[in-house]
Amino acid sequence: MFNQERLKQKKRKIRIIRLCALILLAVWISGRDATQQTLESTEDLLSRRSTDKWIIVTAVTYQYRDMLLNFICNLRLLGAYEQFAFAALDTTTLRWAMSRDLPVFHVTGKRTRFHMLEPDITFGTSAYKQATKLKSSIVLHVLKLGYSVVFCDPDVVWFDDPRRILQSTLAWRSADVYIQSDSRDLRKPLQSLNSGLYFARSNPSTIDAFESIVRSARRSSSSEQPHFKRHLCKGSAIGLDMDTCYYLPKNGQQNVTMVTLPMKRFPNGGLWLFGQTVFDLGPRRFSEVAKEPLFALHNNWIRGIEPKKKRQLKWGLWWIQEVDETCSNVVLT
Repeated sequence: MFNQERLKQKKRKIRIIRLCALILLAVWISGRDATQQTLESTEDLLSRRSTDKWIIVTAVTYQYRDMLLNFICNLRLLGAYEQFAFAALDTTTLRWAMSRDLPVFHVTGKRTRFHMLEPDITFGTSAYKQATKLKSSIVLHVLKLGYSVVFCDPDVVWFDDPRRILQSTLAWRSADVYIQSDSRDLRKPLQSLNSGLYFARSNPSTIDAFESIVRSARRSSSSEQPHFKRHLCKGSAIGLDMDTCYYLPKNGQQNVTMVTLPMKRFPNGGLWLFGQTVFDLGPRRFSEVAKEPLFALHNNWIRGIEPKKKRQLKWGLWWIQEVDETCSNVVLT
């Protein structure tokens, strides 16, 4: 009798487990079908949100969702959000973004192993290197669709609309790619390039250059960043400031001209200015010391998402309200 009761309880538990599994499967299928049915095509999204065939783009994994939301607040403060779209590097991010009606796209065929429980995607890890290689692939995809790209990681802070910067400040230098220097020395802008902030024009030569970068990075065990200098520079530099490189396409097309962005106006997180960085001085004081306006800064040269967030919080560069995911009304200074 006792054994029969235990057998009934066991069968009851099995039925409950099966029922729960069926419910979870139904929810998963429903979510997957909804994603497939409602995701706007990349072409339609870019067409709707680009200005003069330029589009502001970033790419994120689920771990960077808070940084992304803060970046969106930054663009909203500048009136540049309507010209922005971002790539989801994993399906978790894609569904999360779609549930919030964010301008997200997903490039078919860019398969990753990223998921919401990815243990470590900080600088230098294998997951980090894999993610960076996907970024240049996504930019190449957008360039091939005929759109020029303002690409920036979500830990970049803008102090002016990227489109105005492109149209006015950079108009005097005719280049195909404007890229941030990752050097800490003002005298050596080409010492290292930063693939987390650049402007790239969509033309056959630039597309050829990015195809070369993507192929090279894919075969390498490093991140994508070293391959930008390796292919865009080829060891050549000209100009009084030594800030210009050329990519020479093999198919006889026109050379690609690459110029580093002015370092005082687009500082990286490790740039030394009289022995201090922009995050030592703060944006306002850095601009005063540099005697030039600050257009954008990159919160790099630091490991981990939380340290990045704390550094931006310290200097009033964090606008997302975590309780309801809305933007504060703080004005950029």
